[in-house]
Amino acid sequence: MLGSGLLALVWLDRPVLGIDTLPLLRGTESLAGCLGEGALIDCRPPSPVDPFPLLQHAPDLVAHAALGLSDGERVRGLASLSVLAVAASVVAAWAVLRRARCPEWRWVFLIAIASGPVVAYGNTTWGETLATGLLTLLVAAAFLQVHPGLLALAAFGAGLTKETGYPFVVALGVVGLVLARHRTGRPIRLHLAFGAGGVGLAVLAAAALNLLRFGDPRNTHYLDPQFRTPTPERTLEFAAGLVVAPSGGIVVFWPVASILVVLLLGLPIYRVLRRTIAMRDAWPALALVAVLAGLLLGLAFWWVPFGWAAWGPRLSLPWVLPVLLLSLAAYGPLLRPIAARAVGSAAALVVVAAAMLVVVAPHVGYLWRYETVPEFFERQTARCPVVSTGPSHYACIHEQMWTRRPIWIDALPGLASSGGALTLASVGAILAGSLVLFRRELRG
Repeated sequence: MLGSGLLALVWLDRPVLGIDTLPLLRGTESLAGCLGEGALIDCRPPSPVDPFPLLQHAPDLVAHAALGLSDGERVRGLASLSVLAVAASVVAAWAVLRRARCPEWRWVFLIAIASGPVVAYGNTTWGETLATGLLTLLVAAAFLQVHPGLLALAAFGAGLTKETGYPFVVALGVVGLVLARHRTGRPIRLHLAFGAGGVGLAVLAAAALNLLRFGDPRNTHYLDPQFRTPTPERTLEFAAGLVVAPSGGIVVFWPVASILVVLLLGLPIYRVLRRTIAMRDAWPALALVAVLAGLLLGLAFWWVPFGWAAWGPRLSLPWVLPVLLLSLAAYGPLLRPIAARAVGSAAALVVVAAAMLVVVAPHVGYLWRYETVPEFFERQTARCPVVSTGPSHYACIHEQMWTRRPIWIDALPGLASSGGALTLASVGAILAGSLVLFRRELRG
């Protein structure tokens, strides 16, 4: 589609440097020095190897040590990996939903991508978009029951995304495999073993990196108690904020995907309660709800649950598309009657398309007004007089979540530029075209 091509060109032409990327580049250089000297345990270079996961260090190490690229080229390479990850997610969804015999939902998956923060993160050096692609490839590999060796590779890649994510990586892979067994009747024991082996290798790789930089197989930086939410009240506040905070809630920043996941997982659970379907038909929904609850609670215990300073709920983003894809594959047919009514008439189609264009507008605006983020987080107030540390940190987070003018409002002036207007038109074409094709295939 022309709109998709134009959006990809914008991404490739405008790579965005995430706030953590410069420390990542310097850490990769220190890592290369340690490896070159054979200092594999508790290496102490002048510039420390940062605590970030292996996910981005590995490709950046290749770019720096093997290819000798400059900082600018390495930044562009990391941003290009984000673009590639989005494309891989789309291809994976196409294959899964065709095999699940509900191919019309591939257009809904594309709509979810084009109506949310993927638009804003598709050109960034942050690792979350790359993590999204790797996690989506894992659930696709599991559902498609690919060769066990390929599944192990997918599990290894997904395991590199976050050291705290191993249980959720395993859970998503298992749900995909059990859905595959239900669909094909073929055994999955070998796939389970190879998948576990892939995650195990990722754990060993992370442990080796931690031994090099901390002298301990654990990531001692992230285990520091000062990075834990101090009270149950703050944890509950963060959990609520992760869902509905005006400047960071996933429902605010990604309403289309949020509504889809709630409907897809809520409908089978409701039908079990009404005893219109058997419990065995609702177990994937229950498992995915448990995964989402665990992720929400885990992030709420973290001192910066959104991954700030960044655009919206950065740390939540990698998990949305893999959960949505499994939900569509398992329960897309159940949602057909609701979807048919939502886009049943031309008027309804126009209303839905317009609503989606409204919710994606801030993300497009941010693409053309990157200063939105530093302005938001550098703004000094009574609660946030400087960069917050210590006791003032949580008061500042509270203000940023709930009482400060929402960050997405400040991004809207980006739409006034010619590039912003053209990008919004391109995204609108993706949304409108996907809705029309979805409606046509629902009827066909």
